[in-house]
Amino acid sequence: MSLRTDRPIPDNVDGDRRSRRRMLWLAVSVAVLTALVFALMALPVTAASETTALANAADDANETQIDVVFVFDRSESTNENRYHMAQEIGRLDDTLDAHGVDDRYGLVTYNATARVEQNMTASFGAIERAMHYPVGGNRENASDAILTATDLDLRANATTLVVVMTDEDDDSSNATRAAAIDALGDAHLVAISPAGPATSSCAVHSPPCDDRTDNELREVANRTDGEWIDVNEPATRIVDRLGETLDAAFADAAERSIDRPEFEVTDTRANRTTVQIGSAVGVTVTVANTGSAAGEYTAYLSHSGRLVDEQRVEIPADGEQTLTLAHAFDQSGTYELFVTHEPAVTVTVLPGASETPPTTTAADGAAGTTDAPAARASFVPGVALVAALIAIVALAAVTVRAV
Repeated sequence: MSLRTDRPIPDNVDGDRRSRRRMLWLAVSVAVLTALVFALMALPVTAASETTALANAADDANETQIDVVFVFDRSESTNENRYHMAQEIGRLDDTLDAHGVDDRYGLVTYNATARVEQNMTASFGAIERAMHYPVGGNRENASDAILTATDLDLRANATTLVVVMTDEDDDSSNATRAAAIDALGDAHLVAISPAGPATSSCAVHSPPCDDRTDNELREVANRTDGEWIDVNEPATRIVDRLGETLDAAFADAAERSIDRPEFEVTDTRANRTTVQIGSAVGVTVTVANTGSAAGEYTAYLSHSGRLVDEQRVEIPADGEQTLTLAHAFDQSGTYELFVTHEPAVTVTVLPGASETPPTTTAADGAAGTTDAPAARASFVPGVALVAALIAIVALAAVTVRAV
């Protein structure tokens, strides 16, 4: 008996093979197209990122860089000076921004010890918030604070301005003062202090324990070719002097006319002065912009050196806006509320049924505030690789099935 080898292949088997071939080619096409699409989406983003980085580097090279470090005595006696300065330094920021200056700010406070309230930042709002700090202590080691200030994240190519403000003299040791003078280096010091020495106990070296006739910070300013300003000058004049000091950083500053906002609080009212724990006190603030340009104004509500609410609003030139700030206390007692460092109302808080009431959202959660935009997701080259691997796995599965 002979075996036949020329039997025809059944039609259904041939059809299955053709179907598997089509599936195979379809899977290959999908894999290739998927990898190609993701690769093309990734490459332009990378190129754009590199281009943006180069452009930003070029802009940074062309900008004047200024780092300003405020060094404030945090004793209670300096509070009023701090309040007025905090209200005025926004004008300095407006001037630098109008001149296209790349400016950053830091804040150090001190008594017997120095404390960094805010490291160097390009966010002036962060400095405004940091200006709300608790006070205390009666020894003012200014030179120790200057050493802390010069140790912040200062840029090598920036003009550095260190602004020290106190209503006392420097209680640091002579050795620390010498170290502070050396650490200032090329930085420009502006010392805002009394003209003469302050009387202190013999625990420190100030009179009556030495015979100095000049304020020590004034001496430091003279020895470093800095500038001394009498702390009793109005804050508006002090900030004007700071602006004049920085004129050297942009030579044509004095010749350029700058349109900028000028804010003035025209009315402050509280809706009540006696509340129970958990009941909010509302403070309404009316602000006028008497300047020649529109601008953003931020009103801050604080007590005991703690920021409890803030509101931000855009005010056109020659315009006026009203904001409402609020806070609910969680402990009984008598509190003084401040609006942007100015006393607004004294509140008596009576005991209530609940000792842990909810408080109004502070700072970042306040209505009208703006947060930094969230980082946008973007495709990266690794995504194309992952997509290709997925496609290959799918292709392998189809191939095995086809076989």
